[in-house]
Amino acid sequence: MIIASQRNRLAHAIDFTLTLAAWWVLLYLLLHGLIKVSSDGLDSALPRLYLTDWSAAGTLGGYLATGLLNALLLFSWARYNQRRFERAARRGAFKPVRPEELCRKFILTERQYKKLHAARKVVFAHDARGRIVDMDT
Repeated sequence: MIIASQRNRLAHAIDFTLTLAAWWVLLYLLLHGLIKVSSDGLDSALPRLYLTDWSAAGTLGGYLATGLLNALLLFSWARYNQRRFERAARRGAFKPVRPEELCRKFILTERQYKKLHAARKVVFAHDARGRIVDMDT
């Protein structure tokens, strides 16, 4: 079952800003590389098996440091969540819900419940109080 809900505006704005920044950095790096290749010629773009220019070693060191920092952050976040939720039974089995409870909770009629139970896909329409007013199967 997939439940779609509206996102928080702040989360949407942060997501949009970070995505825009990532695309800007990607385009900058691509254009910078293309301009460098076109001005220096194709020979400078070919991979070298040894480093003759130590500025390239500094760049590679920066990439390595960034990768290690990302790995450290992700590992720390995973450990934090592991400790935070170690006592929570998040993956335990749910107790089965009886049809009467389901009908009472969602204010369903018996006819609606049978229609819901038989369908593979259902789209609900709710009124302002949360009652189901229409089901499209």
